Order: sequence, then C-alpha cells, then structure tokens
Amino acid sequence: MPNRTPQAFLGFDFGMSRIGVAIGNTLSQTARPLSTLRAQDGKPNWDLVQKLLTQWDVAGIVVGMPYTLDNKHQDITFAAKKFSNRLRQKYKLPVFTIDERFTTKIARQEMSKNQELDSIAACIILEAWLNENRTRPSQEHKEP
Repeated sequence: MPNRTPQAFLGFDFGMSRIGVAIGNTLSQTARPLSTLRAQDGKPNWDLVQKLLTQWDVAGIVVGMPYTLDNKHQDITFAAKKFSNRLRQKYKLPVFTIDERFTTKIARQEMSKNQELDSIAACIILEAWLNENRTRPSQEHKEP
C-alpha cells in the first residue's frame, strides 16, 4: 500500500553556473519555484543546499536530466548525473531523476517579470515527477 503521508521534495534544474530549485509535495502534487543557486562548474554552495533540505524537511530530491532530442547523453547530462550522485552521497536521501527536455522552453512561456527562469524550470521538473506518482523511496531511480 502506498505511503499516504504527505511528503515534501526538492526539485533541481541543474546547470553549470545556475541551479534552479523548487519545492513540492505529494499531497497537492504541485510545486512552486524557490530560488536559483549560483554554481561554479556545476558545484553549488553545499551549505545552502543543506539549509534548504533542513528548512523544508524533504523526503527526497528530484533532478532533471538534460538529454538531447534524440535521447542521447551530452556533457551536461554527465554533469547532472554527477550532481545527483553527490546529493545522494552527501545527504543520504532518495534522489530521483526525470527527463527534463523542453522545461526551459516551457518555463520561458510561464515566466512572469519577477521570477527566475531556472527555478521555474525546477518547478516544472518537480511537478512532472510528482504527477508520475513516483513518490516512494523504493522506486528510486538509479542510472546504470
């Protein structure tokens, strides 16, 4: 029987210089943009990541995987995988991945003047994952 207790999840839109962050939950199956973290070569300030995880008491993390249109890996895909592996190792939480193609394009269409593109993309990534109902840690996605 699935876990019916509402759980919070952080979603990340990975980038080498900016990483969008969103928060969502399994009760409403919705997410909202939080912030954009600055990164250097794909590495954020890990203290800020820890602060977000603690503040929102999350049950897991969702990271968008940037594949090409023909479903191939690219340099940014490998960097995003490395980022998701670091999150898993550092914070001992379930980390899920989801295909993020077209999220930036959709985010641009949904963006208002005061919002940041990367956090909106993270929101879209997280909502897509939540809507797939993959919310139990036993369904953790691990790349081969």
